[in-house]
Amino acid sequence: MALTLKTIRCFLLVHLLMSTKASQQRRRHVAADGSIREYNPTTKKWVFIEPIEQTTTTDILAIEGRRFEYDFAQGEFHINQIPMYIIPPDSVRDSTNQKDGDTGRTVWDAAVVIAKYMEKNHHAMQGKRVLELGAGTGLAGLAAAALGALVDISDLGYCIPSIATNIQHTNLTQSNRTTGMATARTLDWTTATFDADHDTYDIVLGADIVWLEHLVGPLVSVMEQLLSINAGLKILLSHQTRSAATDEVFFGLLSKRFIIASIEKPEGYKDTRVNLFELTGKSVGGNISFAMLDNAMSGMTSEGDALSNRMFIQRLTNDASFRLRFSQALNTMMQRTGGTAVFWECATFTPATMNQPWECRVERAKALEGRATPDGMAFETHFKNTDHGTSIAFDNLGNDARLVSPRRKHNDTTFDTRYSHLAAFLDKAEDDELDSLWQTVGTEATTKMDAQESFWLSTDGRGVNWLHIRLDNEFGKYIKLYAK
Repeated sequence: MALTLKTIRCFLLVHLLMSTKASQQRRRHVAADGSIREYNPTTKKWVFIEPIEQTTTTDILAIEGRRFEYDFAQGEFHINQIPMYIIPPDSVRDSTNQKDGDTGRTVWDAAVVIAKYMEKNHHAMQGKRVLELGAGTGLAGLAAAALGALVDISDLGYCIPSIATNIQHTNLTQSNRTTGMATARTLDWTTATFDADHDTYDIVLGADIVWLEHLVGPLVSVMEQLLSINAGLKILLSHQTRSAATDEVFFGLLSKRFIIASIEKPEGYKDTRVNLFELTGKSVGGNISFAMLDNAMSGMTSEGDALSNRMFIQRLTNDASFRLRFSQALNTMMQRTGGTAVFWECATFTPATMNQPWECRVERAKALEGRATPDGMAFETHFKNTDHGTSIAFDNLGNDARLVSPRRKHNDTTFDTRYSHLAAFLDKAEDDELDSLWQTVGTEATTKMDAQESFWLSTDGRGVNWLHIRLDNEFGKYIKLYAK
């Protein structure tokens, strides 16, 4: 069940009040080399206090001690019957070189809980591309790999040698187990950029990854960037409250872009103060901008560099990778309407709006759900000289619109259900069919754009029972969502 921000606040506040640590202790840190530092909330820096006669590692007092005292160095903790090895680092950075307390050397309870949750739901991990953020020792990522996922385990540079060591010691190639693989990746949230061709992920993991307020913004930005290039992305968070103020900012920002749902903890871990959340991209009841998708593809970095109408048309026409990712993103949008069919429209294309941000709307189309077998003969006269599986453009009967429609790829008419409407086509069509449809739409739109013509791009489908994209010359009866 999706949680409101108010519910999340109350939910986390209860767990925060359960903490036994005094508030004065929450900003003091005893480093592994024995020095003491205190956090200054104004400068957002750790201030050196004094050295003490101590050589053992002490956890940050702001963070409640661990409950699950497995001997990770000896492989006591198992996932998928595979021992997870977390080897203590050979050396620890001097406190003057540490950043935000260097909390990445400890296996926190949140990593244990999310690992056991994934083990319980192991079928959901097999074959998935996974990124662990703020991994520290990398336990959660190693667990995902042990369950068959292909995992990038990421954190700041000082954690990477330890992560690599833990990957090396954890045997992910056992012949009697379905396992994946893991690699270490350096990732700083404050400077992170992503490439849509390479940073493709199904799941993002986060186990106790933020407790300092100044890191909330960069972390949420990373999550938003990843969502923008991975439309069906799922984020699993294993979270323990450290600061009510930080949680307020963190979940407040997340709630603007994500649906946040609380998920049940696995047996044996229900009484912990760790909470599990699943995040998915918000339902698109109104406008959707693909600005961040475009940023990732072209190297843009600012929100102001949104995908313009002109760029959208150009990419549909010339960029095959964009067409595929656009199909995937649009399919995810449509699935989130809760129906099996949709109406889809773009905002008006005119000479005056070509440099404005591109946007579209979708709405559940109950009138198209459960329709009879599509009419394969509807556009047969236009398809006669067209290759199977390709799309063509032609004038409608009233000569006031161009229609773009796909010809069936297979002679077997049992495949025709994919041509009922756009949602069915995006869900069931093969990649080359999707590519041909959107490239043809882009070519037709380019012709109108170059001729300085205004047009409206949409689908309807209630009149003819075969998928066709409309490029209307006039604002008419087929423009519903923007007319509202």
